[in-house]
Amino acid sequence: MQTITKDNLSLYIYADDVVITSTEAHIQIGADDAEPQDKMIIADLNSSNAVVHTGVTSPDDWSGAKYNFDGTNWTRNADWTDPLVFQLRADKEMYTYRGASETFTTAIQTEIDRIEAL
Repeated sequence: MQTITKDNLSLYIYADDVVITSTEAHIQIGADDAEPQDKMIIADLNSSNAVVHTGVTSPDDWSGAKYNFDGTNWTRNADWTDPLVFQLRADKEMYTYRGASETFTTAIQTEIDRIEAL
């Protein structure tokens, strides 16, 4: 596997056979310029602010920004929050604003607590 990191934060994971090209302007994932429909540009990362690490074995529960990688070791990012928790918090706020029952909003909070305990 390959990971792209910024300040040691692992942001992307790709298989070893995916071509990753880091330039001064951006990082390109996938095909070369001959097949532009098969590529993705990561515009906010480039050769001066990101590192492409090859031959890595990512954690089984890897998710973008969940882990730091220093080139050798993976460590859990203490500031990471599951994206589903963000969505549930927004939903809870919306339903509370709309006057949903306390039972319903408590159920949402219970699910947030369950996910955060994983």
